[in-house]
This record gives sequence, C-alpha cells and structure tokens, in this order.
Amino acid sequence: CEALLLLLQSGFISDPVALKRLVKPVMISEVKTLVQFPSDRDADLSTLVATPHSITDDLTAYPSFRLSKLCFIAKASMMIAYDEIDQSAAAVIMEEFELNEQVRAVLSAAAAIDGFMLMKGSEVGSGLTFKNRADLNVHIVEGLIENWATLCASAVESLVKGVGAANEQNEDTSILQGWLKKVSAIALVGLKSSLSELSNESAEHAQACVYAIRILVKENASNAFSVLQPPQIYDVIAMVTQSVIYPSLGFLEHTSLAAISSSKLLKQLCGLLEDVSKHMSILGSFSPIMHASILTPLKSLQEGKFVLDADNDFIISSCIRASIPLLQSCSER
Repeated sequence: CEALLLLLQSGFISDPVALKRLVKPVMISEVKTLVQFPSDRDADLSTLVATPHSITDDLTAYPSFRLSKLCFIAKASMMIAYDEIDQSAAAVIMEEFELNEQVRAVLSAAAAIDGFMLMKGSEVGSGLTFKNRADLNVHIVEGLIENWATLCASAVESLVKGVGAANEQNEDTSILQGWLKKVSAIALVGLKSSLSELSNESAEHAQACVYAIRILVKENASNAFSVLQPPQIYDVIAMVTQSVIYPSLGFLEHTSLAAISSSKLLKQLCGLLEDVSKHMSILGSFSPIMHASILTPLKSLQEGKFVLDADNDFIISSCIRASIPLLQSCSER
C-alpha cells in the first residue's frame, strides 16, 4: 500500500489499465452490507471486526490487512483532494473507489473513532474494530493512531456523498447519517486537540479535520442533512483564527509552531473561512466572529501593523475573497 501511494504521487504509472490492476487488490471487497453504529455494548460488531486471514497465522496481525486497505484509500483520496495526483490518474482511481464506497465509509469511520480513542489514551479493552486490545499488535495500534484523522476525513467525504445521493429516507440512509454524526464529532474534537499539540503530525491531523469540516459546512448549506449547527461552525472559526491565522500574521504568540508553519493547513483554514463566509446567509445567522476573523487582518494591514509578503499573502487574499459575501450581506441588510 505504501509503495502504491509513492507510485501514484510520483506519477510513475499513467496507463489506466495498469492503474486499475494495481488498485483492485487493495479495495474493500470482503464486506458487502452496511452495519449500524452500535447503540450498546452488546451490539453485534462482527462486520466491523476483521476476521483471520489465511495468509498469516499471527492472530495479532490479521486486522492489518483491512486497516492497510482503508488507510491507502483514505490517503489516496486526500492526495487527490489536495491535487497531489495527476488528474487523469485521479479519475481512474476515484472510479475504483466508488465501488462499495458506502460500506468502506462505515469501516473507515469505525477505524477513525478507534484510532482517536487510542490516541487520547482511553483505557478501553475493546473498540468498534477489535474485540480485545490485547489481540492487536503494536503496529496496528500505531496505524490506527497515526491515521485516525485521514480516515475521519475520508469517511466524512464518502458518508456525505452517500447521504446526498439518496433519493429518499430509508434504512441505509439512516445508517449513514448515524455514522456521519459520530465521525463528525471526532473531527471537531480532534481539530481542537491537534491544534493544541506541537508536532508536524498534529498539524497533518488538523489539516484532515479541517477538510472534513469544510465538507460538512457545504453539506449544511445544501440543506440535505445538517450535521453541524451554526454556533459549532463559528466556534471552529474562532478557534482556528486564534490558534493559527492570527499567530501567522504576528498578532498573537505562537500556540503551535508546527501548525503555523504548515502551508497545507493554512490553505485549508483559509478555504474554511471562505466556505463559511459564502454560506453565511444559508446557515441562517451572522456572527461577529466571522466579521472579526475576516476584517481584522485587512484592517491591520491597512494600519501598517505588518507587511504583506510571501508568508502571509495567501491569508490576506483569502480574507479579501471572504469579505465579498460579507459586504454583500451587509448591503442587503
């Protein structure tokens, strides 16, 4: 899986037939039915828990087969979202990813939740994807912890897609909505946790969480199925502004050196600011937090409190774009 990711990122393979042949073995094909989020400890988790694989006799290693596939698909999906893969290759890969996508989304959501709980040091003997923590070897635990945010973003993207594609409310749609609510909560809590850390890994986790929240903001605006409420969205804006955007402009002390040095994270945060501004009228309320987040950097630049340069021009240009719907809404009122 890691080798295939490198091949995709480097553009080494361009032939569509060869790409399909390489990707097919790492698709999730062993599970065909959706499983509802367990409401109690006695719920049947047999579909979520990987079964022993004939290739290995090591019972502590067999969950890695499914986890590796889920992580590959999640990472490749994020690479496509971040424009790190050639568009023609991305189209071929996404065609394969759409097969059994809803089932894979549920499995990814379950793995993301388990990984986040393990990362937080929760003393749990069992999870959604394993019956007993003692059954997992150290590599699987590390894999869940390392990839929970990417799995979360990938799950949100596919779950939202599945919910939005439903023509009517049915059992499958209810199952997807249930998982979407749970994994969305992980994205919110995970973002706050990641921004408080001082590591490159936490910046990558925050980036994936912001990507997931951007998808949810757009889903709220479509009125198909609202997961986040406007106060939650504005709380996120306040948090990322104080934690990353203002420190990047020198307004506040750095809360996370890794966060403000991550150009990919900044790009996602600025994109979130623009998304929320664009959909403010649809979200149903206007917030002083949005006004401050968008206009304070522009006002400070005008007052000469910092100099426009290559390190901050992306933030300023994003604030200018975000100010357009804000000013339009003011003129309408």
